[in-house]
Amino acid sequence: MPAVEKFYLFGVIIGPNIQDLTYGLESTEFRALDIQMGLMGGGMDSIPFGFINTTKKYQLFKWLNIATVPVIGVGDFDMSILQEMANAPSILGGGLRRGIVITAENESLMNGMRPILKLTSEKFMIRKKGTNFK
Repeated sequence: MPAVEKFYLFGVIIGPNIQDLTYGLESTEFRALDIQMGLMGGGMDSIPFGFINTTKKYQLFKWLNIATVPVIGVGDFDMSILQEMANAPSILGGGLRRGIVITAENESLMNGMRPILKLTSEKFMIRKKGTNFK
């Protein structure tokens, strides 16, 4: 059985005392965004270090019981659809959505990193009395 050699978990902390948007949460929570790992063991069991494709990533998060950010869509890059998604109400607790994270579906890399973009909601940007505590 191979052993994990490297394991990097990327994510976000949300909830009260992080920013004014609490997403209906009573305490802070970690939500996973991405994972980068590699296995050693030699032979057929070896997996080179890198990012895991989206399907396997979410299967692994589920198996490890790691909460993730919600997946609100899968498909080709279409800016008008992305803007609509970014400005829609939040899936977490309703209310204002901060924006969306756009992730490449496969292991595509740019300078060794998976391309990930964040599209911030226009409504979030122009809200009054917005705060980011951390």
